[in-house]
Amino acid sequence: MDPNEDTEWNDILRSKGILPEKEPDVDDVLDDALVDAKELAHENRLEKKTLDELDELEDEEDDEFLQIYRNKRVEEWKQKMSKAKFGSVYPISKPEYTQEVTEDSKNVFVVVHMFQDSIPACKLLNGILERLAPMYPQIKFVKISGKQAVENYPDIMMPTLLVYGHGDLQQQYLTLATLGGMGTTVFDVAKALVHAGALREEDIAPLRESSSLNFESGRRHTDDADEEEDFDDFD
Repeated sequence: MDPNEDTEWNDILRSKGILPEKEPDVDDVLDDALVDAKELAHENRLEKKTLDELDELEDEEDDEFLQIYRNKRVEEWKQKMSKAKFGSVYPISKPEYTQEVTEDSKNVFVVVHMFQDSIPACKLLNGILERLAPMYPQIKFVKISGKQAVENYPDIMMPTLLVYGHGDLQQQYLTLATLGGMGTTVFDVAKALVHAGALREEDIAPLRESSSLNFESGRRHTDDADEEEDFDDFD
């Protein structure tokens, strides 16, 4: 009698503990593992998808399944926001710079606005940062007079936007010409923060949608005005 044979008698003996359990076939084990791996990969195929990427899959995936992952992403965002410490643009002085900016940037991203009150572009950028700060309270926004930060800092270089992270300067933007001039928007600055690593693309998705809607609204308004002007000329 071969104890390794697949016979009814051997199965009875194994159930009684008389024969040891048969060693599983290596090929069967590998096949089962491959099937399990494929099923797991399929189940987790949306695990790293952003909200924007999930929206793009509406025609390919089950609505209920997609909603599970949307809810998961929203919950992750809420948890991230619950750890936020800031939410405003904080004025700092030169003696505070090392601690408030360089040292703090080892733990969080710090955005520094070097400004001059009399420069319109500085006022525009400060207004934009005051809108962004409560939207992204995980980022520390500070402002400091350019001439206080650096002696004789030229007005022509302001506003200057510095982005610190990991304890060092990550990106600098000299004047609004590097961002969009006097037409710079909240979305333009948010994109700059993405480029600097302070934000992710999915973080600014709501701003992108809002910017797109504003553009379409402005274009429709311009088109309507042109049509009205053409009509007046016809009269």
